[in-house]
Amino acid sequence: MLVEEKRYNSKPNFAQHNLFKIIHKVACNDSNYRGMHLLVFENTSPDDGKIFLDKKEITRDELIKFLRFE
Repeated sequence: MLVEEKRYNSKPNFAQHNLFKIIHKVACNDSNYRGMHLLVFENTSPDDGKIFLDKKEITRDELIKFLRFE
């Protein structure tokens, strides 16, 4: 699993977006690959604002479960 973390509601820039597409395309050949995900914090961490995973708002507990592959 690959996770790109952004703070202050940032988004990947054009170059990052294209690079992630290439990485994802190559990594899909690995049966253990669990995807490319975008994790965005409203501020700086799960403790000081909202959390978004792949554009969906989640809780701190949901984030922990996701990162533990639960």
